[in-house]
Amino acid sequence: MKNRSTAKGIFVWFIIISILLVFVFTITMVVTQNLFLYNTINSVFGGERRYLKSGDPSEYIYYEADYKDKGDVLAAANELNEDINEEGIVLLKNQDGALPLSEKSRVTVFGKNSVNLVLGGSGSNAGSVSESTVDLYSSLENAGIKYNPEMKKFYESSDSGSKRPKEIGMGTILTGLPVGETPAGSYESVRAGYSSYNDAALVVITRMGGEGYDLPRTMMRGGSTYDDWSDTEKTDGARNASDHYLQLDANETAMLNEACANFDKVIVLINSASPIELGFLDDAGHYAYNEKIKAALWIGNPGRNGIGALGKILNGSVSPSGRLVDTCARDFKKDPTWENFGNYLQFEGNRYRMNGQARNAYFVEYREGIYFGYRYYETRGATEGSAAYTGTINGTSTDEWNDWYDAHVVYPFGYGLSYTDFEWNATASVPDGSVLSEDGKLTFEVEVKNIGTRYAGRDVVQLYVSAPYFEGGIEKSHMKLVDFAKTDEISANDTDKVILSVDVRDLASYDYDNANGNETIGYEADAGKYSFYIAENAHSWDEGNYIKFDYTVPGEGFYYAEDDTSTPQNKRPVKNLFDDVGSHIDEYLSRENSFANYDVLKGASNAENREMTQEFVDSLTYKLNDKTTDPWYTEAPSTQSKKTLSYKETEVKLFDLIGKPYNDALWDELLDQLTVDQLVELVSTGNYRTVKIENIGKPETVDADGPMGFAIFIGTPQVYDVFYYASECVLAATFNVELAYKYGKMVGNEGLIGNVKGDGRPYSGWYAPAVNLHRSQFGGRNFEYYSEDPLLSGAMAAKVITGAKEKGVYTFVKHFALNEQETNRDNTGLVTWANEQSMRELYFVPFEYAVKEGKTTAIMSAFNRLGVTWAGGSYELLTSLLRDEWGFEGMVITDFSLKPYMNADQMLRAGGDLSLSANKKPSSVSKTTDIAVLRQAAKNILYTVANSCAMNGSGPNVIWGYALPWWVIWLILANCGILITAAALGTVYFVGKFKSKKQIKSE
Repeated sequence: MKNRSTAKGIFVWFIIISILLVFVFTITMVVTQNLFLYNTINSVFGGERRYLKSGDPSEYIYYEADYKDKGDVLAAANELNEDINEEGIVLLKNQDGALPLSEKSRVTVFGKNSVNLVLGGSGSNAGSVSESTVDLYSSLENAGIKYNPEMKKFYESSDSGSKRPKEIGMGTILTGLPVGETPAGSYESVRAGYSSYNDAALVVITRMGGEGYDLPRTMMRGGSTYDDWSDTEKTDGARNASDHYLQLDANETAMLNEACANFDKVIVLINSASPIELGFLDDAGHYAYNEKIKAALWIGNPGRNGIGALGKILNGSVSPSGRLVDTCARDFKKDPTWENFGNYLQFEGNRYRMNGQARNAYFVEYREGIYFGYRYYETRGATEGSAAYTGTINGTSTDEWNDWYDAHVVYPFGYGLSYTDFEWNATASVPDGSVLSEDGKLTFEVEVKNIGTRYAGRDVVQLYVSAPYFEGGIEKSHMKLVDFAKTDEISANDTDKVILSVDVRDLASYDYDNANGNETIGYEADAGKYSFYIAENAHSWDEGNYIKFDYTVPGEGFYYAEDDTSTPQNKRPVKNLFDDVGSHIDEYLSRENSFANYDVLKGASNAENREMTQEFVDSLTYKLNDKTTDPWYTEAPSTQSKKTLSYKETEVKLFDLIGKPYNDALWDELLDQLTVDQLVELVSTGNYRTVKIENIGKPETVDADGPMGFAIFIGTPQVYDVFYYASECVLAATFNVELAYKYGKMVGNEGLIGNVKGDGRPYSGWYAPAVNLHRSQFGGRNFEYYSEDPLLSGAMAAKVITGAKEKGVYTFVKHFALNEQETNRDNTGLVTWANEQSMRELYFVPFEYAVKEGKTTAIMSAFNRLGVTWAGGSYELLTSLLRDEWGFEGMVITDFSLKPYMNADQMLRAGGDLSLSANKKPSSVSKTTDIAVLRQAAKNILYTVANSCAMNGSGPNVIWGYALPWWVIWLILANCGILITAAALGTVYFVGKFKSKKQIKSE
């Protein structure tokens, strides 16, 4: 009886194990044979591992690291990031010599977020906090500044209230978001300790940002997820539901009052990459705070250790030299972009409708044209004059401002203070008052003297131009930054020299609609006087702190019909490419009659503007229908290989193309050796890598996020022990292009050292820098973009690219283009309307710098649309502008390509090359046009990889192989283990049955 029971149990287990075997085997087959699943899992757990079959890879090292291992490069990165923060922190206010603090000062720190600073942002920019992360209190301690330990304990405990919310989910459309500050009235228990640490109060104000959401423009509660637009009560801590996230909330207001009531010296620290309303720093008449706020510093997002620089600035061992990268406006609701951003402060207020029914299509309109940031405020300030301003600021009626500008701007773009003073003298290469030539260049040599007596310091010298404006003519801002330079550190009573320069053609504005009536379209410099201001900031023209030179453009002005990369042998004409994107909006904000048409900004969310036709709906879906008139159409027969050749059969290898020109004939020979299937796999699998092609010796690459250094984000298991740098806007605030170059080079060194614990591959691709503009203060990803100004953004990016490229890392400059909003960016592609002048003078400029100055060989397109056309599928953007006009050579990758509207056929025909996806294939590969665009895309990818550190170790005598991913090996072992177990149990069962029968017979 016992034998029967045992046999039955074994049989049950045998059945269970067999079912489990079938289940695991099925799973194994599905995840290894389905390319999408296989590549997706590889992205998480690691893919195929490279191993050496034969040869000596050390013979073929094309790029060499400056450091021996990860430890060395991380130590150097620590130092560099602290340097960036030392120069990027901006001193906004320093009344009565409040800073620097005296030796051995004892301070009390206020702010729940002081124990949890925002170091960066979320999403592709996310970094890691490690044991080496420096906090605010360590920074103070290292600088010899004693802090109130009871306050630190207070903020670390729940006695001071709840922490701010954690990272917000991508795609969230936020209502009010609590800032997480200690509730008013909570300070009684710690107040007694102030007296022992009363040399100063440091008050920390923090805001966060992230990918996939924009910052709230309302403080409605919004439920537990902060996205319920029916919950109209104010969120926790807010003063009013009608406030926004970038204003002080009630708890912060109470905290400032607490500090001012108990300390004679209050110093505000702004830990936010996004601008916040800072009127409370200079407008005591409208706030409860008294005159005890003596100083303020903007620290942005400092990265892993960057806050260490703060202590050095506070104690005076470093004099601050950062400058604002955005205009600090007084009331963000008075900003032109307020009316045209996000969901227009209505539930689905930017959603299209047809016959009154909501459709899955969303929009944003750049109705302000070129007038945002300082281009608006300086121009409006100039046209309004100096008459006293009477109006409403932050909901309060006021008539006490001296003029319009002071009422609307707290600190101008480019503003920043120092602990010392400087004096300038300037000479020009062309005498003041001269007539300019069409292809001329102006150079200004500026001698900068430190006239202080105590502190050494660096100064930033900025060059602006004011072009002649004619009513009803081409729109022009009153001020435009055309160059900048930063001095070396200058000791007291010592001098340094910097050079500023500008090409005359860079004075031109883009006339997209014949505004000046001369029957030409393109870049034009109207005749008239051009005033150049060597200045401290964008508003120096009105304050007398400048050196001015005037020049004249003669006759009928200058017209530039060709791009500045043109040569006599290679003409690159300039023409309108985006009339369809600009013509949707009937009227843009104009400088004419002192911005008399300002109300035009308010019409975007009107019901009639959101209604669309069936024709419009149809235009949002790409339909593959090649026509003979299409520029990509071809009937040329394909020379593509019919079978996959072995390594020995292919005569041309990728390493043979290293350093070869883009148009070298050898590229076609290389491409001829590839099959259509190989081309398809190459262009369709770009999930943080490019795939291997063994027969031509192309390695699989590691391409990682993000703009604060290589990010440990989705899709990059090989990326580890990398540094988390300050956000791009802190780097931009240094106004130091040499630091940008060093930063790019340091990331390049990290890339070269690469995956030392794994298969040794470098991190050869980098999804950075990000160069979209700070169009709105509420842009969710402002932390990972440089500035509101295109020249500053482009100049910094170009140097980052140059540094990384020096070490063989190719940079995917992103997001091309008009990706200044996260709200609805990727539902079906945010429909973006803007005129070509604003595109070419603002939003395209940083990318243009990246191509022409940085010589980037990689670009990332964007989720959004230009008009109805997806940016990653716009021929006008990716071919006509990027390649034909600017001369770009390299590959274009999509942003994360999971949505149906991000069509692979459209991408390839537009001039895109690689889908950032696990396996997004074109639908048609049979026609000659299909093969032609596949070959072109493959060439662009291979050209980029060939000229990168990915080729280190590749040469004529080296052959690499690829082993199965570890996760596949473990799956195989699991199958084998279960199979063996099933076999063993089956054997035991059947042997037992046999013995039982034998025993019965013998009985």
